[in-house]
Amino acid sequence: MSVNWQKELFEKYSDVFEYKDGKFKYESDLSHWGIRCGEGWKHLIELVCMKVRSIKKYNSIPNLHIDCIKEKFGELRIYYVIIRIYYVNVNSVVNPYIDGYIDAISDMSRHICENCSTKSEVRNLKGLLTTICEKCFDQKRS
Repeated sequence: MSVNWQKELFEKYSDVFEYKDGKFKYESDLSHWGIRCGEGWKHLIELVCMKVRSIKKYNSIPNLHIDCIKEKFGELRIYYVIIRIYYVNVNSVVNPYIDGYIDAISDMSRHICENCSTKSEVRNLKGLLTTICEKCFDQKRS
């Protein structure tokens, strides 16, 4: 997996990742491990980044950022953090909206190859659930 696509994503959505000058503002899963899934899901990650960016902007929540992106049990998992400084009851309005959007993207990821973005399904690869197409499955199996 190329790390360049991750850096490009961090720079393009620096406000969403709290990323500046090659560093993360907050210590997080991303700052330690990076994005832990294949490049085939990059477009799904970008959809979430665009949604989080618009929520930050239109709801005046500057301390909302994505904290972790990984594959788990064959689907894309994205976690976010809202650092509370002066917000009152932001959870009741923002969280269900973001959670619903991320859940929908997660569901979509179960049908898209993590490596090449083609139509796919969750498969058992050497005891691990992963979402890869037939071609990528055959390559990894051998």
